[in-house]
Amino acid sequence: MLMFEENEFDFYRKYSLIFKDEPNPTAREAALDDVKKTADSFRSLIDEKFHQQLVSRSERRMSHRALQGALMIMLYREQPRFQVCFIDFIESGFNINRNFI
Repeated sequence: MLMFEENEFDFYRKYSLIFKDEPNPTAREAALDDVKKTADSFRSLIDEKFHQQLVSRSERRMSHRALQGALMIMLYREQPRFQVCFIDFIESGFNINRNFI
């Protein structure tokens, strides 16, 4: 390919060298640990017993149901349903304060 071999630069040869080198074992272990932590985070959203284990080890603070509710609110925060609830909450607080004055 003329475009990639221009000016004596062989892109595919350089690219293939990346995969020929043996990866750093400590970097590989660190990457695998990160993958496991990410998988455990997702697992705690689905598996309530696993979530309770994390709570008992003080790795989580809220209940499983509260975590699921927080996730739903975070994912759907732009939906009118959640915005209306917030507006109602603000208005009810305003009405309570106005009644006590």
